[in-house]
Amino acid sequence: MTGKVLNQRVDMVGFIKVVSANPNGDPDMNNEPRSFIDGIGYMTDASIKYKIREWIENRFGDQPGFARFIKGDGVPLETKTNEVIQAFLEKEGLTEAELKKRPDCQKLLHKAMCDGYFDIRLFGGVLTTMTKNKWTDGKITGPVQVSYAQSLEPIAPVCVTITCVSVASESEKEQDGKERNMGTKWIVPYAVYRFDVHVSGALAEKAGMTEEDLDILIQAIWNLYDTEGSSSKTGMDVAALYVFRHDSKFGDCKFSQIDQALHAAADFEERTFDVELEEGKLPESVSVTVYK
Repeated sequence: MTGKVLNQRVDMVGFIKVVSANPNGDPDMNNEPRSFIDGIGYMTDASIKYKIREWIENRFGDQPGFARFIKGDGVPLETKTNEVIQAFLEKEGLTEAELKKRPDCQKLLHKAMCDGYFDIRLFGGVLTTMTKNKWTDGKITGPVQVSYAQSLEPIAPVCVTITCVSVASESEKEQDGKERNMGTKWIVPYAVYRFDVHVSGALAEKAGMTEEDLDILIQAIWNLYDTEGSSSKTGMDVAALYVFRHDSKFGDCKFSQIDQALHAAADFEERTFDVELEEGKLPESVSVTVYK
């Protein structure tokens, strides 16, 4: 990858507004919106990263360095990893035995993976193929870490009965005499979920994450549900995003200081929410950009 490598820590806090949508259904609970025992709704980090991957691939997937590693394309991860290894060997004019003898073998192959796949460059990954074939330890820790999203207030999911005016097959029609089918669909009438994103400047240098990658990541998060959404996500939107940029790659304050300076509250009845930031509680070396 070309471009200036990111060498500063960045923290983000995002707020997802949900209106008559299912933010993240639980497949073990008939796709009911996920919630803790106290009623607080949550979304997994994996679901958020999936949407980020999807957004970036749809817009930049045809550009060099923006191939997607984790995707449902039917291509085994082993195949993708081996393709990178073979391409690197051909480029450098090395044999497998020669590369394995080099002390920087792991560094070179991990860099090749990060340069080719944007989601490895951002989120890291466990490359079992490299471990199995004794190329590297197979562990790439990505600079970008995403938290679970949690609702500001307990959620009140509603199960809606829906009707399909057709049947799936001739046998179903003949055996059951059905002309239509019934089904269910879960929604959350209104909620606001908060999630955090942390970008390590130190790990960004190792992975080769650039300033351009950071800009694209911010775009992806801010526009997460604007396009390519399923019907269950139609009522979702990242309504506010706070981006905190430190001067140093290790950070100029703990994230808990940022957390204490940010106050958010949602009103279920009025279907509104408000976020306030006390910038005076943050060091001057931490700049903030707000998207609303």
